Amino acid sequence: QLAQAFVDQPTLSPNNPTENQTVFVNIRIGVCDSFIEQTGYPQITQSGNAIRILIPSIHAFDSSFCNFGTGIAIDSIGAYPPGSYTVQVDRTYTAVGPTRTVVDTLGVLAFTVAAAPAPAVLPTNGFIGLLALFAAILLIAVSVLRRRQRDRNAADV
Repeated sequence: QLAQAFVDQPTLSPNNPTENQTVFVNIRIGVCDSFIEQTGYPQITQSGNAIRILIPSIHAFDSSFCNFGTGIAIDSIGAYPPGSYTVQVDRTYTAVGPTRTVVDTLGVLAFTVAAAPAPAVLPTNGFIGLLALFAAILLIAVSVLRRRQRDRNAADV
C-alpha cells in the first residue's frame, strides 16, 4: 500500500494571475500522506519577490496507517502587485525514531502577475463622446418641441 503514497508537484492557479487576484497552491496527495489543519499554519513569508509557504502534514511510515485517501490540498498564498515571483512550497511533519521535525521542499514555482486591465473608457469622457451626447440631447429636445407645436396647432383647429 506504500506504493500509493504520494505528494505530487505543486501547481498554481490561476495560471496567469492579475494584480489583486488571489493565487492558490494546489497539491495532489495520496494514501500515506495528508495535509492537516494546525494553528499558525500555513505559514506564508515573503522576502522581496520570493514567497514561501510551509504547510503542516502527516506522513505514515507504517502501511497499516496509510488510510488518508487521495485528494487535492488548496491553500491561498495571497494577491500581489504586477511582477515576477517565485513560491517555494514546503511541508513539515514529525518523523519517529528518533522523533524529529522534517521539512521537505515540494517545489519552487515561478509565476508572473500582470497588471489589471485598464477600465473601459466611456465614450462620453472624450471630446467626440461629449459632442455625440450634446447632439443626442439636441435631437430629443427638437423632437419634443415639434410634437408640442403640432399638438398646439391641432388644438387650435
